[in-house]
Amino acid sequence: DYYGIGLVLGGGEVSLMELIRAYLCMAQGGIYHQPNFILELNGISQKSQPSTFRISSPQYNYLITNILSDHHARTSEFGFNSILNLPFGCAVKTGTSHRFCDNWTVGFTTAYTLGVWVGNFDHTPMMKVSGVTGAGPLFASIMYQLAQSKSFPENFPVPDGLLEVPVCPLSGKKPNPSCPSVIMELMTQSDEAGYNQDVCQMHIPEVSEVRTVIPPEFRPWAEKVHVEVKPAGLEPELRIIHPRNGAVYYRMSNLAPRFQSVRMEAILRNMKENVNWYLNNKLIHTTSAEHNFLWMAEPGKYQLKAVSEKKTNLVDEIGFEVK
Repeated sequence: DYYGIGLVLGGGEVSLMELIRAYLCMAQGGIYHQPNFILELNGISQKSQPSTFRISSPQYNYLITNILSDHHARTSEFGFNSILNLPFGCAVKTGTSHRFCDNWTVGFTTAYTLGVWVGNFDHTPMMKVSGVTGAGPLFASIMYQLAQSKSFPENFPVPDGLLEVPVCPLSGKKPNPSCPSVIMELMTQSDEAGYNQDVCQMHIPEVSEVRTVIPPEFRPWAEKVHVEVKPAGLEPELRIIHPRNGAVYYRMSNLAPRFQSVRMEAILRNMKENVNWYLNNKLIHTTSAEHNFLWMAEPGKYQLKAVSEKKTNLVDEIGFEVK
C-alpha cells in the first residue's frame, strides 16, 4: 500500500550501492560478487576472494545485457546522438524520480560497472533534470576516461545456448509468409518450441475476387433487375487509426522538440486515393499510397480531419491534446 503500483517501475527506495550490486551481477554474467570497499592497497591479498553464487543463467543474463546495450532501442527516447551513444559496448539504464528530486545512471562494460547519482541532499526538486541530462553526462565522461586508461573488449561475449531467429516486428512472434518485414532477435534454445508454435496472427492474407461495383445512385435499379450488388461492407472507407480519439500526449522538457512527434495514420479501404490532412481546419499534409506521417508535437488541443482528395464525402475526424 505504501509504494502502490509504481513499485513495478522502480518506485522502491534503494541505495546506489544496492543498485550497483545488481548491475555488477549482470556484468559478471549472472554471478553475484560481494563488493569490497578499498581504502588503501596495503595488505590486499589475492587469496581472500569473496564468495560468489549464480543469480541467473548466462543466456537470460545476456538477453538483458543485449537490451540495455542496444543504442537503436534508445533512439526514439533519447535521439540518435544521445550522450549515452558510447563507441564501445555499454549496457546502461537511466532513472528519474518523482518531481525530479534526483536521478541516476547505472551501467557496465566488459571491464567496469559504474553508477552515478545526481540530486539535492535535502530532497528538494531540481529544474526538470532527468537521468539522461543529469547523471548521464557524468556517467559517459567517466566511462570515456576508463576506456582510455584500460583497453577492454568492445562487445559483450555471447554465451552458448542462444539462437538468432526472425520475428515479426508488429506482433513480436514468429513471422508467417504474409508478414511484410522481419527483424532478427535472440532467444534461448529452451524457448525454441514455444517460438515455433506462436506464429503471428496480425498479418492475414485476403482472397481477391472480381465483383461488379454499382454506384449508390443506381442500386435501386440494380436490385429490380437482379444485378449483384457489392455488399455494403466493401464500400470505400476512410478511418483515422492513430492518434486515438481523445488521446493525450505529454512532451518531455529534457528532449529536443525534433524527437517528439505524433504519428498520424489512416486506412482507406477499397480505394486508391490521396488523403488530405487538416489540423484545426488547416491543411498540414497530403498522403498517397501509405497514409501515415509524423507531425512535430506542439502543446494545444486539436481536431484532426482526414478527407479523401476526390471523394470529399469520405471523411473521418478525431480529437487529441498535447500538453
